[in-house]
Formats: sequence, structure tokens, C-alpha cells
Amino acid sequence: MDYPFNVRSFFTRQEQKDIGSGLVLWRGYFQSVRPAVGKMLINIDISTGTMYKPGPLIDICLEFFEKQGQPLVLAPARGLPERERARLSRFLSGVRIETLNANGKPSGTPRTIKKLSSAGANQMSFTMREGGTLTVAQYFQRTHNRALRFPDLLCVEVGNGALIPLEMCKITEGQIMRKQVPPEKTKAVLDFATKRPPERLASIKAGLGVLQYGQSEYVRQFGLQVDEANGPLSISARVLIPPTLKYGPTSRQANIVPRDGAWNMIDKRFYQGTTIERWAIVIYERTNRFRENDATEVIAGLIEACKNVGIEVREQNPIYRYQNAQGRVADQLRAVGSECAAKNGGKFPNLLVIILPDNATDIYQAIKQINVKLGGINTIPDPRSVQILTDPHNPTMVMGADVIHPAAGSVGRPSFTAVVANVDSDTAKYIADCRVQTSRQEMIEDLESMAEIREKKANSAPKRIIFYRGMSGLLYSYMVDASIMPWKELRTD
Repeated sequence: MDYPFNVRSFFTRQEQKDIGSGLVLWRGYFQSVRPAVGKMLINIDISTGTMYKPGPLIDICLEFFEKQGQPLVLAPARGLPERERARLSRFLSGVRIETLNANGKPSGTPRTIKKLSSAGANQMSFTMREGGTLTVAQYFQRTHNRALRFPDLLCVEVGNGALIPLEMCKITEGQIMRKQVPPEKTKAVLDFATKRPPERLASIKAGLGVLQYGQSEYVRQFGLQVDEANGPLSISARVLIPPTLKYGPTSRQANIVPRDGAWNMIDKRFYQGTTIERWAIVIYERTNRFRENDATEVIAGLIEACKNVGIEVREQNPIYRYQNAQGRVADQLRAVGSECAAKNGGKFPNLLVIILPDNATDIYQAIKQINVKLGGINTIPDPRSVQILTDPHNPTMVMGADVIHPAAGSVGRPSFTAVVANVDSDTAKYIADCRVQTSRQEMIEDLESMAEIREKKANSAPKRIIFYRGMSGLLYSYMVDASIMPWKELRTD
């Protein structure tokens, strides 16, 4: 397929990035037609597609486990854990493969992987039509007149139930991975997807050569003509003045004006630091990779970092316990919490710090999350710079809401709604609520009851509401009416 596509975009191999684990990113293009005054506009933007890396299936499997050059790790008889086999099976499910002949060349039509076998090719057997039983390894030796190089390795099971050894398979190019991107690859995807505005515009312009509207038979049949010569539409815009941010009064730099949408925590203490009464650490890493002295260094570093930003840590010697990541995590956390409570007169911890394998999260990023989750406030806007939000005579609520729908083609899955709103006069402290609702319905069914939760926790009822709602322009009028009604009813009760 020259241009793989999904519901919204199509993708081209002209710009790629290998991110490891058997995945490669392709640059794509999103396009839609929007009505404007006296004309039609084409909206074009770049997008990113996560593809399965093409090539020999064994190589992709080894890359998935980060065990390149070690094919025997794919052999259950050589110690491949069942959990890892199942994880690889989920990753490969639905992938199209070509089978290779004795000369290593693709033969026949591509097939789709259903799952992986539970044992190696030399242990999986089946009954022949003419009678007798053969293992998969014996069958391929008979039909190809050569023995498998790795008979211990897994097989793939395709749609008709046939088993094919890994070494006889090759992944075809241009297959979109429609599963969730592994968390450890999120940064690589964002790095590829994010471009500075001039680079983004240049990439979009380059996409016109791929789109080729002037050569499109569909465009001509509808009697349309796309004016590419004048370039993209230009409109007037302005940069909003950012508000001044206030940090704690004991900060060396208590007030700051963000520059280009960014600022840092150097010489600043939180506006309202929280207190960590009791806490514990749970370590999901092997002791040879995260030793006990590493744990004590984390404890000391976290306490010092908290002190620097205005968080009080009262328990200076918390317990830390190593746990098996393949165990029952909820039970493990409860056990550590109970142990912490036993140490502190029956009072459970208000913080558990979890250390994950290969976790490289910056400690200050973790600190910022800790403060907010435990009721603190990192920073507030200076009332003088955002008077419309901080007028005490007209309390303002800033609220955001959105709906996320199931993937295209899925059946029986609901949509999810989320609402977030401030509960203080500084518009700095927020609560959130999530609900499940009718599949693919854009209007939020429970908006009124979700708003009532905010009403119960807020200091005062708002007189003004700033409501952010993501939606299509075609639904704007309908969604405005649907969103305003709950507030009218709520305010008149």
C-alpha cells in the first residue's frame, strides 16, 4: 500500500523515524473541507502514524524485547516467561505477514497473525490429512527440504489455524499499529510529532506535492479547483499578554512573567506548600539494578527537594519495600500501607512513592505532582494581571469539558466524558470528574450533576463562568445551547 490511512489521515514513507521495539513513525497528513464566506477552504495539517517495522519477524520480536541478536530468548523451552510470550502475542495480533520459501523469498498472499503458539515449532504437532502426526518443525523440513535454524522458537497462528515458524515470516511495510503506544515510547512519538511553526508550515507545504489536488480525478469530477499558487490563507492575530504568576512569599523570585509560554522553578517556593505526614516507598525493580543505598539516596533527595520548594516532610525515615511487578499490585500496596500505619500508630500514609523499572522521571516534576495531589497550590495568577478572574464581587469559574469516543470500527464501547473546574477565587485549585456515557454522543449527558460536585466543594457560587469545550465548528450552535441549559437550571434552583 503506497499510502496507509486511518479515518482522519494518510501516511507517507518520505519522512520516518525508527523508535525501537519494532515500531517506526511515519509522517502523515490530515485534510478536511470547511465552508467559509463565499468559498470553500481545505484544512491541512501534519499527523503521525505509528507503524509496525517491516522485516524478518524474528528481528522484530527480538527488538520488541530489546534482545537483538539473541534468538533463543524467543524459545519457551529456553526460559521465555509466559507473561512475556502473551505480551508479544498481543503486540503482533492483527499484523499481516508474508511467508518465505526455501530461498527466503516471499510466497503466496499475506496472512494475518491471530496469536502466538504456546510452545516451539519442535513441540507443536498436528495430524496430517493422510494420517500420521508431525511437529511443525518436521513439516517444514519435509516441505522445504531443509531444517529450521531455530526449531525451539515460537510459531505464529494465522487466521485459518495454520502454524508458521517465526523464521519463515516477514512483516510487510506500511501497517498502522492501532493499539496504544507503549508508555516508554510516548516521548519519542511527541518528539517526532512536534515541530516549530515554520517547520510545520514547510512540512504542510511539502505535503501538497503528495496530495496533488490538480491531478485528482475526484476533484475534477466535482468541478472543483484548488488554488495552490497563492499559498496558505493568512489572517491577523495577536499574542496575548501572559499573567504574572505568584509563588510563595519566601521565594527569591516570588513573581514571574512567563516568556514564550514557559518558566522554571529556580529560586521559587510553592504558593501554598503541603505537608507530608506519613509516606512509604514501593520499589518495582530488581535489587541488583536499584540497590538499598539507591533507595536511601532517593529518600534523602526527595526530602531535600521538598524542603527547597516549601513542602514539609514530617516522616524523615519512611519504610521502603521491594515488590514483584508480576504480583498482585493492589494487595502489595495495601500491605505496604498497613505496615506504614503500624509504624505510625494506626495512621495510614498520605503518600506512596512508586519506583518503576527504567523510571527516569525528573524529581522536580514528581515534586510538582505531589504538592497538587496532596492539596497544595503551586502558583496563582497575580490578581492585578487577571482582574476579570479575581474580582471578589463577581466570583469566576473556569471550566473545561470534553468527550473522547471509541476508535473507529469498535462496537459496544462507550464514550468517556471529563469536566474540570476551579474551586477557589484564585482560579488555581481544580477538581475533576469523569463519567461513562452513550457511545459516540458529543453532548455530555451528566454535565449538570458533574457541575454540582464542583458546587459542593467551591468556596462560593460563581457569578461568571468561562467554559472551554472542544467541538467541531459544525456543532457549535447546538453544543452552546446544550451546554448552557444545565447552568441555567443549576443557578435557578
